[in-house]
Amino acid sequence: MAQFADPKREWPYKQIHSPNRNELGELLLRAAAEYPESKLKDGLKFYKAGDFAGSSARLYLKMAQLPAAK
Repeated sequence: MAQFADPKREWPYKQIHSPNRNELGELLLRAAAEYPESKLKDGLKFYKAGDFAGSSARLYLKMAQLPAAK
């Protein structure tokens, strides 16, 4: 799923409702925290810190840090 974090990459399957990229981003943050050696963080480069500012899950779930902006 991380490959679809890129907003330029289209979802190849039937879309039932409007996609919410931030939901995918939160899942990537959670998974990257548990599997830091994986390539999951590659998908996080498409997000900025403000994308998750309103997420209450960040208060009680272990999450990875977003890569530093370049």
